[in-house]
Amino acid sequence: MLPEHHAVWFQDTAPERSQALIDALSLDHEVIRMKADTFLVGDARQAIEVAARRPLRHDRIAIVIEASAMSSDAQQMLLKVLEEPPATARFVLMVPPTARLLPTVLSRLFVVPGTDQVSHVYSDAFATFMGAELGKRLELVADWAKTAKDKDPELWSRLAADLDAYVRQEAVLPVSRSRVLACRLWLTMNGAARKMVWEELALTLPPSVRLG
Repeated sequence: MLPEHHAVWFQDTAPERSQALIDALSLDHEVIRMKADTFLVGDARQAIEVAARRPLRHDRIAIVIEASAMSSDAQQMLLKVLEEPPATARFVLMVPPTARLLPTVLSRLFVVPGTDQVSHVYSDAFATFMGAELGKRLELVADWAKTAKDKDPELWSRLAADLDAYVRQEAVLPVSRSRVLACRLWLTMNGAARKMVWEELALTLPPSVRLG
């Protein structure tokens, strides 16, 4: 039901499917459920303590985080344990796809999309970029830089949202996924040279992709 990965983002939060997942995990994991409207620093600290504990009934502990949102500080606190998890622990995040996970956290997760997830509607600019070869992509990025400067300052933000959706919903090759997420992180930084980052993405993302 879930991939054998130390950290999984299970986006299908419908109660019956969430319970089915818990039941399946319970067969070979000691399941610790952590429920909160917003997962905060105190919750993250508790999750880290649980992950370091030796399981009592099975060989592994599954820390299941059930929340509508996770604070940035809590995510930062979890990052270290997601990078170097104990051998006897795994994390399952049951948070909706609308939750804003940090790119550094997302890069550590195996994402399982919800079965009823609404598809993102990509902008024409991003769809054209993804459908193009490298040369055309670089021309598009140059045009975007001029447009964002002179006419449409929100263009970069819309393209970043498209990139977020692509990483969540589409099949990004494992080799390139970390590079794509690194680019997304750079785009969030003040003063980032967005044109240069998108030129890197033009090289990294698979060419001639037709978006659904």
